[in-house]
Amino acid sequence: MVEGARCARVWLCGALLLVACLLQPAVAAAPGFDRAGFAASLCGDGAGQGRALDEFIRSSGETASEDLAAAGALLRGLLDRRLICVGYTAILLDKAGLSEGREVTTGAVRSIAGGRSPVLGLRQRALVETASGLATLIAGETVELRLKGLAAVERRMAGLPDAVLMRAQESESDAGLKAAIGVAAQGAALSSPDPTRRLAAIRAVAEAPSGAALSRLSVLKGDPAYRADPGFRAALDAGIARVERAMWIGRGLAVLYNGLSFASILFMAAAGLAIIFGLMGVINLAQGEFIMVGAYAAYGVQEAFRRFAPGFLDLYLIAAIPVAFLAAALVGIAIEALILRHLYRRPLMSLLATWAVSLFLINLVRVVFGSRRRSTATRASTCCCRRMPRRRLEECPGGAP
Repeated sequence: MVEGARCARVWLCGALLLVACLLQPAVAAAPGFDRAGFAASLCGDGAGQGRALDEFIRSSGETASEDLAAAGALLRGLLDRRLICVGYTAILLDKAGLSEGREVTTGAVRSIAGGRSPVLGLRQRALVETASGLATLIAGETVELRLKGLAAVERRMAGLPDAVLMRAQESESDAGLKAAIGVAAQGAALSSPDPTRRLAAIRAVAEAPSGAALSRLSVLKGDPAYRADPGFRAALDAGIARVERAMWIGRGLAVLYNGLSFASILFMAAAGLAIIFGLMGVINLAQGEFIMVGAYAAYGVQEAFRRFAPGFLDLYLIAAIPVAFLAAALVGIAIEALILRHLYRRPLMSLLATWAVSLFLINLVRVVFGSRRRSTATRASTCCCRRMPRRRLEECPGGAP
C-alpha cells in the first residue's frame, strides 16, 4: 500500500507538471501593450499610424493604467511636436526646440540630429486626439486632466468601445466627472448598432431632461431605424415628448420664479419710497441704489469668504444678510446727515439731490467693481456647482470655489 501511494503521488506530480507546461505558452502569448511597437508605428506612414491608433483605442479598456499613462505622454508629445523620430526610434523631448531627448523605449538620452517630427493627416490627428483623451480620461492624475480627456473623447464617441467608458466611469472618484462620463456613455449608446442598447439609452437620456438631451434625441429622427422600426419610433417619440414636457414645466417654473424675484425687488423699492416720503417728506430717487449697495455688500462678503475662508463659503449668506443691511443703513445715514437734513421743507430740491446721489452711487460702483455683471451664489447652488464638472462651472450663479 505504501508503494501504491508513492506511485500515485508521482503520477499526480507528473500530471500537474504536464498541465503547467501546456499552459505556459498560452500565458506567455497573452496579448499586452507593446510600447516599443506603438512608438515605432507612430514614426511610420499614415496607414501604420492609423492602424496602431485604432488598435490602441479598441484595447484601451483592458490596457494597464501605467501603459495608458505612457502612451498618453507619447501622444501628447506627438500633438505638441515634441516627438522626434530618428528612423523608427521615437525620442520624446521635454520641451519643443531642444536638441536632445529621451528614447521612448530605453529612456536613454539621445541627440535628435537627423530626426523628423511625424506628419499627421486629418484622420490621424483626430485619432491621436481621441487616443490621447482616452489615456488621460482613464489614467489622468487630476480631475482637471481627466475632464480635458473627456472633452477630447466626446468629439468622437461613435467609434469607442463600451468597455472604455465603463472602465472610466467605474474608476472615477469625482462624483461630477463620473456623472459626466455616464452622460457621454449614454450619448454613445444612442448610435450603437445594438437595438436593445439604443432603446435603453433613449430611456436613460429621457430620464434627465435638458436642452442637450432634446437635441440628442431629435437628431435620431433622421436615423433609418426611425422609419423602419415601429418600436424604435415609438420609444423615441415617447422620450422626446417626456423631455419636452419636463422642459415646458421647467420653463414655467423659471418664469414664475423670476417674476416673483423681480416683483419683490420692485415692491421693496416702492415700499421704501412710500415710507420715506410719508415719514420724512423726501422724494428719494436713490431708493434702487440703496438696494444696489446691499447687493454689492453681499457680493463683497462672498468674495471675502472665497478668498480667506473657502471652506466656509456655503455659510457666507448668513454673514452677508446683516452686512447688507448695515451697509445700506450707513449710506442712508451719511446721505441724511450731509444732504437731506437741509432739504426737509423743499421736496423738489430733495428730488434733485437724491437723483444726484443715485448717479454718484451708480458711477462709484462702476469704478470700484467694473461694469461686468456680478452674481452671488446661494448655499444650494454652491454645493451643486462643486459637484459639477469644471467645464460647466460658468453656468453656476457666481461661479464655484
